[in-house]
Amino acid sequence: MPLSKNLINTNIRVKKQKQTPSTFVWVNEDEIQSDLNQKINNLKLDLINQEETLIAYEYNRKRAIYEYLVRLNKNSSKMAASKASAKIVYIDPAENKGTTIIGWANYWLEHNCLPESQQGKHKKIKSLSDNEDFIKKCHEWIHSQNGITCPSKFKKFVEDTFLKDLDKKTICISTVSQWLRKLGYNYRQIKK
Repeated sequence: MPLSKNLINTNIRVKKQKQTPSTFVWVNEDEIQSDLNQKINNLKLDLINQEETLIAYEYNRKRAIYEYLVRLNKNSSKMAASKASAKIVYIDPAENKGTTIIGWANYWLEHNCLPESQQGKHKKIKSLSDNEDFIKKCHEWIHSQNGITCPSKFKKFVEDTFLKDLDKKTICISTVSQWLRKLGYNYRQIKK
């Protein structure tokens, strides 16, 4: 009986052991460090050059990333560096601001740009302009007009084609203008 207990325990131990990888990739720490230093310097130059043109929200995010990377480069832990950068950049940072800064920095290091804000991306109400068939028919109609239309003509097309089936009588010009922008068309005034 004790023999079978020992066999079971050894089997469990064998299964729990981590397997070593068969191949190792040589990583040059100096190259990684110089690449990180280069990215930090580029971010610093961006902050200096774009200080007047960036909106405050974007500037604060870039500054928080910069402060975080500088502290991380000085061998601080990730959380300590992110919390310190949050305290420097923001007046009264929330508890999770450090974690948010780490996410921004990871995105910045990978893509060299800020992550797109998700604010306002979660609609509660579906719009007609989100429908693929609607978008396709609108593009076809605009192309049949030689790519030139005005909001009032487009409004008439939408009302005659789509809204009569929905028992809706009309939509306003500002909504039509938003839909045209969403479809990728820009307003240009052509003077004669």
